[in-house]
Amino acid sequence: MGLFSKRKKDEEKFEEITPALRAKLDEFAERGNWLEEEERYEEAIQAWEEGLELIPKPQQFYSETIALVYRWQHGR
Repeated sequence: MGLFSKRKKDEEKFEEITPALRAKLDEFAERGNWLEEEERYEEAIQAWEEGLELIPKPQQFYSETIALVYRWQHGR
């Protein structure tokens, strides 16, 4: 058996991203994008960071984290 074929006894359970939370994250992402287009960079970063704060920990296991970080680094 390989390293990844073994299952942990107590696998971590992650919170589900609900449709309501996903909608809120989209709002922050879109607001950040709009602010970036308006060249209001500090405010755009703040909007994206506020969205990131809503994502449950550990954040690296959620695709929403990747989407917000990507928008933060590359815009849209």
